[in-house]
Amino acid sequence: MGIKSISKGNRILIVSFVATFIVLSAAALAIIYLPRLQTLQHIPSTYSVVTPNWMRFVAKGPDKITVMNFTNIHTVNGDFSVFTSEELLVLSGFSKVNVTNSQYLVTASYANPNPNSDELTLNVIKTNSATYAELQGELPIMSSAAYSYGQNIIYQVTRFTSDSPAYVNGYACLRDGYLLYSDGISGMDLIKTALDNEAGTTRLIDESEVKASLYLLSQGKGVELAYSYSKFPYAVTDVVATATIVRYDSNTLITSSVYVFNTTSAAQRDIDKIKQANLNATDFQIIDNYILVTAKYDKANLLGELRSI
Repeated sequence: MGIKSISKGNRILIVSFVATFIVLSAAALAIIYLPRLQTLQHIPSTYSVVTPNWMRFVAKGPDKITVMNFTNIHTVNGDFSVFTSEELLVLSGFSKVNVTNSQYLVTASYANPNPNSDELTLNVIKTNSATYAELQGELPIMSSAAYSYGQNIIYQVTRFTSDSPAYVNGYACLRDGYLLYSDGISGMDLIKTALDNEAGTTRLIDESEVKASLYLLSQGKGVELAYSYSKFPYAVTDVVATATIVRYDSNTLITSSVYVFNTTSAAQRDIDKIKQANLNATDFQIIDNYILVTAKYDKANLLGELRSI
């Protein structure tokens, strides 16, 4: 009777040990292999953002916007060696517009109604005061034609392209310290649209995903070096737009990106795909139908981060 009781007790002990081992092993495997539950955050129901001054010239619907802040890049890097060329705009017979005499460049690309033609591109250059004054004196005299548009003058000019001996006709306009330039036959229409957008009430910042992306990216700290917003297809197919900002703070480059989804459930479903596409990132946040990703780099990676914009 005693021996049977002991055997039964041993069996109970063994079964208990095995059960405990299975439970603990399953918990460990879950921790190791299953993705962490991602906390869902929310954008405030009402919020405001500081609209960049250049955005007043950018009409709704661009496929891509890229901003390079030359002044801040020079401050951080000490020179302009990250750029393969310092020239921004070389007009035949005019003063050169380059990274050394400009504060920043905004490039906005729009889909061309003609599918067989290149995208329409508007360049918004914030020059220094001396270069702006030089252009004010040169454009009325040296342009091939001038057209009045409201209180503005749009000039037809010729641009030299470094990749071929050809010259390209384009259009330029000076407005409130900015040089607006666009190539080709449609260049004048694009500049007119930019001027209309500045004077009108329909603004790019009123697009919900643009405003929300700017709000989420504005939460970071540091000196802003570059910014981009794109509707081009991304590696994760459910992403409908992306926005990225590169900052510099305390000897560290900080790249923050926002991935826009149509729904919150799509963002939650694709969080692992976003993580796989951003292996260098250190932080991922789901905020409604947006995923905010942050990565940090050594300053030596400045060129690579600017090229990725």
